[in-house]
Amino acid sequence: MVAETARQALEECGINPERFSLEWASAAEAPRFVELVTGFVNSVKALGPLGTAEGEASRDVIGERMDAAVEALNSPKVRTSLGNVAKGLKKTNDYSPENIKELVGGKVIPALRKERVSRQLMTALAKGGAALSDLAGRIGAPEDDVQSALDALVKKGKVEEKAGSYILAG
Repeated sequence: MVAETARQALEECGINPERFSLEWASAAEAPRFVELVTGFVNSVKALGPLGTAEGEASRDVIGERMDAAVEALNSPKVRTSLGNVAKGLKKTNDYSPENIKELVGGKVIPALRKERVSRQLMTALAKGGAALSDLAGRIGAPEDDVQSALDALVKKGKVEEKAGSYILAG
């Protein structure tokens, strides 16, 4: 579950998930370990520098998303969604990769996305107010996700809307 969460979280941040691998090898399997590490290093080298592989966001966008995602992963909502997925797996006893992928993608990643976008918005608004479309462009998120996060931030009293522009409350 943790590996699938990491894989999907990286993809959510604009990083090719092939840049992540988690394999098991015992201490007695030195040749297997060398094979795993060499294969992974070669696959990452083939992808090229971070932010250049097909489908990857720019390095700046990746950096901003990763900073916000790291903070978001520590939020109670994301941690609760991880705990609920773990409980669900135990209850159904279905630990198949397909089921784990579906549960992580359906429960954990939406919670992570919501928290990440909110945190990126707060960072962006600290630099100055902006309209919805400008904010969506700045943080590289769909306008629907940005609008939903802005609505929640307005409701919490952290952000205000004035004349079609959003600013930090205060």
